Amino acid sequence: AALGNVLGSPDDESGTCIFQALLLEYFNLAVFCWVTCMAYCLYSMTVSGKNPEGKMRLFLVICWGGPLLLIFWPFIGDDYGQSGVWCWIRSTEAGKIYRFAIFYVPLWIAVAATIFFYGIVIRAQRNLSKSTPADDSGEGSIHWRLGLYPLAFILLWLPATINRVQNLVSPGNPVYELFYLHVLTTTMQGLVYSLIYGLNRTVRSELVLGGKRILSWVQRKSPSSPRPPSTPTAAAPKPIMELAATPDHQL
Repeated sequence: AALGNVLGSPDDESGTCIFQALLLEYFNLAVFCWVTCMAYCLYSMTVSGKNPEGKMRLFLVICWGGPLLLIFWPFIGDDYGQSGVWCWIRSTEAGKIYRFAIFYVPLWIAVAATIFFYGIVIRAQRNLSKSTPADDSGEGSIHWRLGLYPLAFILLWLPATINRVQNLVSPGNPVYELFYLHVLTTTMQGLVYSLIYGLNRTVRSELVLGGKRILSWVQRKSPSSPRPPSTPTAAAPKPIMELAATPDHQL
């Protein structure tokens, strides 16, 4: 999906435009599926006590195969093309239906499922912490991070959804502020998800350790700083008694 954003705003009906529309549609749908599967895996491991590893093939089929079944529908009416900011599904009568039927409806189904699974996990964790008093120094942090996943999912796609609903209700009066928020939030997905999913305490420690190793390697490979040239020091004058002992100074 990020590659599709990099392509900018290609000319309508060009090959690049169709390619961008397919990239955005397919990979965003895949992201919705994978986020939901990750929520289910967390629920399965922490609440049900089951290892979801055996369902990996099913996840692959759903997350990569499911979007393939949806992205070809707009080809029926030639509804891929310029959609304003970039190429996606056109704002034709059929295109407006496709936008919600094969994108925003699956999106909010994924949001609802994610909230459901994370809600159960957070509640189970809180009940467990009450029944087994122990060192809960990281408990609040864990609950906070778990709550961030569905919250980020909602906040990143809420402006886009509001914008498309406004386009549907009043197509002749676009709200440009909504378009700006739409573009800003949807293009920040990778950054936000990486910060939430990746920057936990263990990852931060590894990043710091890796930075120290890189710095140490650079210091070892860099040439040693040149020493300032040594200036010859004047010989100390000989003592008077030593001078007097030499033949040239004999009386």
